[in-house]
Amino acid sequence: MIITAEPSFTYDGAYMKQLGYFLNNVVVSSPEISPENVNVPGRLGTLNMGNDIGSRQITLDVSLYCFSQEDFNEKRLYLENLVILQEPVEKPLVLDTDAQWTYYGQFTGISDFEWVNGYDYSVTLTFTCADPLKYGEQMTYNIINNILKFTPKGQKQTFPVIHAIAQKDATWCGLSTVDQFVYVGGKVDVETGETATTIYNPVLTDTAQNMDLWQRQSSETFTQVDNGTVGKGSYFQQSDDDINVKDFGENTGKSTEWYGPALKRMLTKQLANWKVTWRIQSMNNYKRAENKFELYLLDSAGKVIGKLGIKDNGEGSEQEINVQVYRADGSVKSVGQFKPTVKNKKAVALSRKQKVKKTDSKGKVTYSYITLKESLNENNSTNDLTDFYGYIEIEKVGNKFFATVVKLDTKNRNELNRWESVWTDEFDTFKKDLAGFVLYAGKRSITEDAKGISYKSNYLAFCDLKVYERAEIKEETILSSTPEVIIWEGDELIFDCERGRIYKNGQLFMDAMHIGTDFIKFIGGVQDEIVFAEGFDWTMHIRPTAL
Repeated sequence: MIITAEPSFTYDGAYMKQLGYFLNNVVVSSPEISPENVNVPGRLGTLNMGNDIGSRQITLDVSLYCFSQEDFNEKRLYLENLVILQEPVEKPLVLDTDAQWTYYGQFTGISDFEWVNGYDYSVTLTFTCADPLKYGEQMTYNIINNILKFTPKGQKQTFPVIHAIAQKDATWCGLSTVDQFVYVGGKVDVETGETATTIYNPVLTDTAQNMDLWQRQSSETFTQVDNGTVGKGSYFQQSDDDINVKDFGENTGKSTEWYGPALKRMLTKQLANWKVTWRIQSMNNYKRAENKFELYLLDSAGKVIGKLGIKDNGEGSEQEINVQVYRADGSVKSVGQFKPTVKNKKAVALSRKQKVKKTDSKGKVTYSYITLKESLNENNSTNDLTDFYGYIEIEKVGNKFFATVVKLDTKNRNELNRWESVWTDEFDTFKKDLAGFVLYAGKRSITEDAKGISYKSNYLAFCDLKVYERAEIKEETILSSTPEVIIWEGDELIFDCERGRIYKNGQLFMDAMHIGTDFIKFIGGVQDEIVFAEGFDWTMHIRPTAL
C-alpha cells in the first residue's frame, strides 16, 4: 500500500513519487572545507588565502512500494538505469523536504536493495554535487526606464543572464553597476575619430517565422538533390519559432534514394564573397531512422554551387555534417567533413511489438500491433552531433573557403562545441556567385516502412539563416569616419555573466568588447543598482544561490 503523504524528490524533471519512490530520510552534508595557506619565503608563518570549498554529498534513503515481484523488478531496473551513468552528466535534484532549492550533481553510489516486507524494499542513494551551491527559483526582471535598483535573494554571489532586443540600429550596447560594466562597440581611433569599416554587410536575415518567403519545390522544379528527389506531396510546416518537416511525402525515385520536402528562396543580389550561417535542429527520435537535412547554395541560374548538410545514415543515432562546394563541371569538393568519435557502439536485436498503420480501400485508417518475426538490428551508438542544435557556416573569401560547425545548448544557446576547417581553391575553379538557396529534408526507406510499422523520423527544423557580403581586404585597413553599426534593429543580445560570454542572435559575439569589461555579479541580500543602454528592450534573469 502506497502512503502518499510521504515525501519524495524530483530528479531531472521527473517527480519520483509518481513512479513509486519515497524518501524515508535524507541527509544533506555541508560542503567540504579546507584552508588555503601559502608559504612565502622570508615570511613568518603562512599567508592565509581563505578556505577552499569542495563538493557536497546528499544521502537519500529511498523506499520502493511494490504490488508484486514483477513491479519491484521494473522499479529496480528503472532506478538503476537512472542513477548508474558513466558519463559526467550533472542533473537537477529537488527534495520535497526543502523544495525551494535545486541541487546539481550526479548519483555516485547505490546500495544493495533491502527487503522491508511484502514486496517493499529500501535502497540508499548517494548524490554528489561538484558545485556545492544550491539554486533557488529563477527571478525575471523586465527593465523599465533603463535602470533597476533591487536586492537579490539568496546569500552567495550570483551571475545574471541579461537579454536585450535592439529597437534600432546601434554602434554599441552596454550595462553597468557602480563598479562593474559590460560594453560592446566598434573600436574608435581616439586621435582621428575614425573606425575600421565593417567587413561583413548583412544581406539576408531569415528567422524562419514566415514560410511565405520561400517557394515550395517539386521533383520537376528542383532536380539537383544529391542521391534523391523531392517527395511527392511532401511539405514543411510553420511553427512559432522554426520551419520543420510535416511530411516527407512519397518516394518517386529509386527505393534506395532520399525523398522529402524542399523550399527555395533567392537573394536580391549576387555575392562574389560571402558568409552563410544556417542554424538548425536535428533530433534523433528513432535509432534506425535515416534522415538528412541540407541547404543547397545556388547561383543566379538556380544551379547548385555548394551545400551544408547534416546526415543520419541509420547507424544508431550518430550524425555527420558536410560542407561542400561544387565546380562548374559538377564535381564536388569538401570544405569540411565533421564526423565526431562514435560512442556506445553496440548493436542489439529489436524484436518488440510494433505499431502498424493500415488504410483500407475507403481510406479508413486503423492501427494494430504485431510482434516482429524477424529481428531488426538496432545500434545504440551516438556521437557529439547526436540531437544536434546549432549552426553550420561557410565563408568564401577569394579562393579560400572556411567551414565552421558550432553545437549550442538548446536552453540558453551557450556554445558547447566547435569544429572548423579551411580549404584553398588553388586553381580558382570555383567562381560562381551566390544568389539563392534550396532548403531540403530527406528520409530513406527502412524495413519498418515496407512493413507499415510506425516510427518517429528525426525532428528536422530550420531556425535561422543569415547571409553577409564579405569585403575582401587584402593590403591595408580601410578607415571610415562613420562609427560602425554592429547591432541592427531586431537583433538579440545575450550577456551571460556566469560564463563570461556575449551572444548576438545565438552566435558568440566577443570581438567588439571594450577593454576593462567585467561581467556583472551580485551578492544575495546586498542592494545594488544597474543601468542599461537606451535603445533596447531589456530583461534580466537571475537565480538566488546559497550553501
